[in-house]
Amino acid sequence: MSFSTAENDVCPASEYQSNLGVFRDIPFFAQLPIDAVKLFAYLCQRETFRKGDYLFKQGDDDGRAYYIVKGECGLEREGAGPGGPPLGGRGPGDFIGGLALLGPMLRVFSLRALTDLTCVVLERQRFQKALESYPQAYPAILKGVADGVRRWEETLYAGQDGQNGARAVKAGVSLL
Repeated sequence: MSFSTAENDVCPASEYQSNLGVFRDIPFFAQLPIDAVKLFAYLCQRETFRKGDYLFKQGDDDGRAYYIVKGECGLEREGAGPGGPPLGGRGPGDFIGGLALLGPMLRVFSLRALTDLTCVVLERQRFQKALESYPQAYPAILKGVADGVRRWEETLYAGQDGQNGARAVKAGVSLL
């Protein structure tokens, strides 16, 4: 079974080894069978973005997840004012957009490169096609998502215990 649609559609061997290391370190993929992780490492692509380029814009459903290898990017939201500071920064080692691999997901923020940026990118179509070969991987993926939500909330609320409890009720992702 081939997932490639173009001659140069997959990564070279040394890039593959690097991508394999990336996927093994991302909690979203860490509990998956190694053969599935190898397939994702093979199917992903490295992309570069110039300072100022948008990886995605608010309202997009690009169906892609990004692992930042090099560079910095910032989250922006419409209505925050043009040219205003990013709402949050992301950098090397950050994995963004894993939920977009699972199904349609409109972006709540825009993500723009603050410096030249290199990312490992996996597309929803490739991810879902690959999972057809590994249906046993779904429970591990769901566990990875749940663990990621928990870690995100722990980071969000670190040092806020007892402060502004009403805001916490509205912001907790795991309350969905």
